[in-house]
Amino acid sequence: MFSKIMFYTVSFVLFFGTGGAVMMKITDSPSKAEVASREPSSIQRVYDYSDLKGNALAMAAKDRLVNSINIKNKNDELSIAMGNFVLLNDDKEKDFACGYYDRLSFVFEASGVIVEGERPTLTVDSSCELGANINEMVPVKISLNSLKNQKPSDTEYKFFADGRAVSVTVNHSPSAWPTEWILKNVKLTHSKISSRFIQVPTFEVGMGRRHQIIMEF
Repeated sequence: MFSKIMFYTVSFVLFFGTGGAVMMKITDSPSKAEVASREPSSIQRVYDYSDLKGNALAMAAKDRLVNSINIKNKNDELSIAMGNFVLLNDDKEKDFACGYYDRLSFVFEASGVIVEGERPTLTVDSSCELGANINEMVPVKISLNSLKNQKPSDTEYKFFADGRAVSVTVNHSPSAWPTEWILKNVKLTHSKISSRFIQVPTFEVGMGRRHQIIMEF
């Protein structure tokens, strides 16, 4: 279930030599409209899948995820962004995708590189977090300078960006970092509830996107 933000009001009393007291109150509590704007029901209606079930829900979620992926490389900072959506949770209440799920993973394959008959793979894994715009997830960020300064190997590299842990796992590692990686699938999971799992191939019959999603090093 989507966790609501708790807001606190702080009050204090100033005492004066005359024996009098003045009560002062400081509050950062938002308006009801501001609180409501962070609720699942406030997402754009086109991304509200709470009335869908089974295959209809699966197809809508897959289409939303694949067609909203946006990968940017700016000044050697990699950013992987993806759209959010709403579904019903186990209590039949509306919940954000980043709420029902708490982890997201992106699996890439190296373009034009083969190592002992296998393509190198790179998996980016991080927490699933609600963005400032509730229609989006917080982008996953990686310092490419930090990654490329490491010699490629079959291992897990760990990074922190804006206080958020990100892991990069490489398999069938090449001798040098490939310059292009093709996104093969994206996964949403829950770290404690194994039944909450969705894996989305980035090219699938019936889905809107029809071109490869490339991550450039």
